Amino acid sequence: MNTLTLNRHTEILEILEIPQLMDTCVRNNYYEEALELAGYVHRLERKYSSIPVIQGIVNEVRQSMQLMLSQLIQQLRTSIQLPACLRVIGFLRQMDVFTEAELRVKFLQARDAWLRSILTAIPSDDPYFHITKTIEACRVHLFDIITQYRAIFSDEDPLLPPAMGDHTVNESAIFHGWVLQKVSQFLQVLETDLNRGIGGRLDSLLGQCMYFGLSFSRVGADFRGQLAPVFQRVAISTFQKAIQEAVEKFQDEMNSYTLILAPAILGSSNLPAAVPVTQPGTLQPPMVLLDFPPLACFLNNILVAFNDLRLCCPVALAQDVTGALEDALAKVTKVILAFHRAEEAVFSSGEQELFIQFCTAFLEDLVPYINRCIPATQLSKYGNLGRVNVSVVQEPLAFILPKRETVFCLDEKELVPELTAPAPELPSEEPRLEPVTSAFPDGGRGEVGSAEPPRADVPSAGTIKLMTSPRGRLHCAVERRRRCRKTCGTTLPGFPSGGPSATGAGGPRPGGGCAARTMGQLGAGLQLLGWLRARRCVGPALLWGERAAGGSTRACSSTPAPDGLEGPARRRSYWRYVRRLVQGAPEPPYPRVCQVGDPVLRAVAAPVEPAQLAGPELQRLVQRLVQVMRRRRCVGLSAPQLGVPLQVLALEFPEALCRACAARLRESRQMEPFPLRVFVNPSLRVLDSRLVTFPEGCESVSGFLACVPRFQAVQISGLDPRGEQVVWQASGWAARIIQHEMDHLQGCLFIDKMDSKTFTNIHWMEVND
Repeated sequence: MNTLTLNRHTEILEILEIPQLMDTCVRNNYYEEALELAGYVHRLERKYSSIPVIQGIVNEVRQSMQLMLSQLIQQLRTSIQLPACLRVIGFLRQMDVFTEAELRVKFLQARDAWLRSILTAIPSDDPYFHITKTIEACRVHLFDIITQYRAIFSDEDPLLPPAMGDHTVNESAIFHGWVLQKVSQFLQVLETDLNRGIGGRLDSLLGQCMYFGLSFSRVGADFRGQLAPVFQRVAISTFQKAIQEAVEKFQDEMNSYTLILAPAILGSSNLPAAVPVTQPGTLQPPMVLLDFPPLACFLNNILVAFNDLRLCCPVALAQDVTGALEDALAKVTKVILAFHRAEEAVFSSGEQELFIQFCTAFLEDLVPYINRCIPATQLSKYGNLGRVNVSVVQEPLAFILPKRETVFCLDEKELVPELTAPAPELPSEEPRLEPVTSAFPDGGRGEVGSAEPPRADVPSAGTIKLMTSPRGRLHCAVERRRRCRKTCGTTLPGFPSGGPSATGAGGPRPGGGCAARTMGQLGAGLQLLGWLRARRCVGPALLWGERAAGGSTRACSSTPAPDGLEGPARRRSYWRYVRRLVQGAPEPPYPRVCQVGDPVLRAVAAPVEPAQLAGPELQRLVQRLVQVMRRRRCVGLSAPQLGVPLQVLALEFPEALCRACAARLRESRQMEPFPLRVFVNPSLRVLDSRLVTFPEGCESVSGFLACVPRFQAVQISGLDPRGEQVVWQASGWAARIIQHEMDHLQGCLFIDKMDSKTFTNIHWMEVND
């Protein structure tokens, strides 16, 4: 036995030194040799597992293997490149200590720990610096980890299905879940830093985040859609905070504001002559607000908030922005009312007038200017989004402002005392309006409504007011004055020596002056007591209590109003006005097409309620749509074009109308006839995103054409008038018609999408001739 042991001394010594050799290989990163030794020991264990010495060697080798495993996983927690990752994962697979799913999890855990160590090392004192460095680190390192994972592990489905009863793990879901977790963690860090405040650099940060999401789209993990809500919340929160601060500053200034000081400091009469007057429709702030420092400072703070919002202003915030503005203006209105209640008892007449001017500047200059800052023409491309509701702001201050009278300039020669039918006599018990008389230079007197006509030798001028008695009877009073002192001081000529002029509403004539006219409500069977031929003043009508810029009154024009209506056209316009007063406005759906300028064309159409389907109202609407469309010989019409803001449209391109087009035109524009199709609550899906540009017109912008790009093919789906589902796939000319009518349902016209250089009046040649 001893001789045999001595003869095998070398082999025995090598076996006994295996644990030491194994440890040396592991500590020096000779992992291939260590794996060979481990395989040899594993074979010894299977043959001589009962020998205690062999069992001791196996245990020591296992400890070395555990150390090797820790070293390999630790390498994955460092800045390791793809070739080293492949080698480490190869060693781990040879060790056969993890299943494939466990190996994927271990790899992601190790790489995630390394990524977290990098992100934790970023200083967090400055929110903007922290989030920008986080974006950069995630974009670079997270992308590398995803690339390494996809190079090492395959997410393809197995060729053979698993056997019945085998529990399988969806290995691809491991990676997808990890990526989703990383994106969610990044969004949380982003929102936290944004809420901490990054100043006015929101647009720069949005660009970096979008580039980060774009780089991830190359590996199928585009998360840019999840960025929009985060930036929307931060943008509206910042805007609301700025608006709230503006309201608080306004309240502080009103607490120490004195009306007497306003004209003395910034009065319009003391402004330099070089200060320009704000032109209507421009974005220059109203100069009249300089007379009232609290309003001017409040508007400046609103504009600062707008400029900050402009850097990152998603369209989805349109309603929230206008809602915040309406709330702020409502609070400002309450502050003004509180100021009025506190100071009203000690107001002098001058202070009362200044306070009225203060409220007028707020309602008629500041609030409309805020509305002009919201780009309605741009928002109309995405649907008719909200604007500040001026009436809600004006209503609480209505009792402070004076009553208004609309002023028309009249020619005294055009005043007619009565029509053929005399006014009905009033019963004695009813209140009567006593005739208003006025002194004339020669001492004569005259009365309107008497049988005696005005004397020809007495010059007179009049202001006509139509009003109603408590029981609705119409009376007429003429206050005769020598001069129109309220407006321009122009001397008015007297009545002609002959009888009354012919009835009607002819064109304006040169000469004459200004007179105020207020019309009351006209009832059925009304006897009109006179016809007025209106002339216009230069600028807006002068209203009672309103002052022009600089405190001066507006002068009257001595030329006719350039309204383009003369003779019969003007008489028809006046008859239409009177008929609407007597009979009321027509009810939609109209028998004609609404023209651009009608607010219904800019409103987003509402969906038809299920209870309305197959109802008589919807059937009448569809019948009127088809009737007007065929009468106008157009190929499509929507409900908003007839004054009904509902999602209903009709399409038809009959054979006769198609044959009327030239063959070359039909071929180039892919014109094919199609029968009548009516869609309720339609939706659109693009099938071919290629854009095709052709001239296009609209019955609501009558007489004009322009080139508009449209998608080549679309699919429209919705309900028919009976409530049944219908789908239609169209291309070419039919697709263009569908897109045109769908725009109407979103409050959009073709002029919003046209090439402005191709905008053409179809009658331009006739006009030139």
